[in-house]
Amino acid sequence: MAYASNAVPLPSPKRDPASILTEIVIERGPIDVLGRFFLHADLETRRRGVALEFCTPEDLVAANAENRQSWLPLVPMFNPKYGVINRDNSFSILGRNADGEVVTANSIIKYDWSTTDFVDEATSLRLFYADPERMKREGEECIVTCERARCISGQAAFSGAAWVRHDHRGLGLSEYLPRFIKAYAAARWELDCIFGMMAEAVQKRGFAPRFGYDNIDWEAHWLNSVMGTLRFAILWTDVDYLADDLRATLARAPAQVDREVLKRNA
Repeated sequence: MAYASNAVPLPSPKRDPASILTEIVIERGPIDVLGRFFLHADLETRRRGVALEFCTPEDLVAANAENRQSWLPLVPMFNPKYGVINRDNSFSILGRNADGEVVTANSIIKYDWSTTDFVDEATSLRLFYADPERMKREGEECIVTCERARCISGQAAFSGAAWVRHDHRGLGLSEYLPRFIKAYAAARWELDCIFGMMAEAVQKRGFAPRFGYDNIDWEAHWLNSVMGTLRFAILWTDVDYLADDLRATLARAPAQVDREVLKRNA
């Protein structure tokens, strides 16, 4: 992909990583808006001292283990030992500061729910585990009371494992990182919907719209999970809304993103 012409370098010469844009391939979706958004998001995260890079599921687990003082344990589907995430059905992105320290993370997994839906997969715990009966915790269950969530089906991508280190919060990174991961999912896969789950405390702080979702419903009640017993909102959107949301994000930005986008096929 092409770089924005006035890209600002990282604030320290200690590290000069290659741009994640060199690895972006836009195979489908609204190509023009996706390309422009990738350029814009890369520029804005670098302006905040963060360089993005793709990583493996194993790298994501390692980053989580190294930052447990400010990052809750990964939800099981993002840990490969539970058999859901792999290198073919997912991708993950880490953000590093100028010293090379991991300061942000996001991940997304694609599910083939051609004959099922979110409600059935969550309540059976197959959303979280490849073999729920063997892998679930004692007393663990997920109760979904939102029947409308049955529309989350087909080729569905779950966006999660979102984390920003405490000293990088309040910089506006949530404007870009959740959208970046969803945008690349739309560029890479043919999707019917993109969804997520958001803890009640986070939802009350207004993060759902900031993450680019237009459907927010209650509730999923996850008992005795790795994070304890929590009440979650169920969030979802489709690629058309995602494209409109990215256009709105670009419209709010200064006119600083190059129009030229290099379309490369896999």
